[in-house]
Amino acid sequence: MFEQPASVKTPHFLDISESEYPAEYREVIRRLIKAASEPQVRRTMDVEDEIIEELGGLERIIAVRDKTINDQKRELDDQRRELDDQKKLIEELKQQLGKK
Repeated sequence: MFEQPASVKTPHFLDISESEYPAEYREVIRRLIKAASEPQVRRTMDVEDEIIEELGGLERIIAVRDKTINDQKRELDDQRRELDDQKKLIEELKQQLGKK
C-alpha cells in the first residue's frame, strides 16, 4: 500500500500525504499517523525492532552451530568407517598369518 521511497529516518515511518491515496484509505492513514505520534507506540515498535534484531543474531549463531555439529558428525562417520576398514584388514591379516 505504501512505497518504501517515502520512508524517513526509520523504517517504521513514511512521509505520506493523505491526499495521495484514495478516500477509502484515508481513515486508516489517519489512524496510523495517530498511532505513530503516540510515544508509547513508538517505544513499543523500537523494543520490537531490538527483539527481532536479537533473534536474528541468535538464529545466525544457531545456524553456525548446527553446521559445525553436522560437519563434526560427518567427520566422525568417516573416522568410524575408516576404523571399521582397518579392523577388517587386521582380521584378514590375522587369518592369513594363522594359515601359515
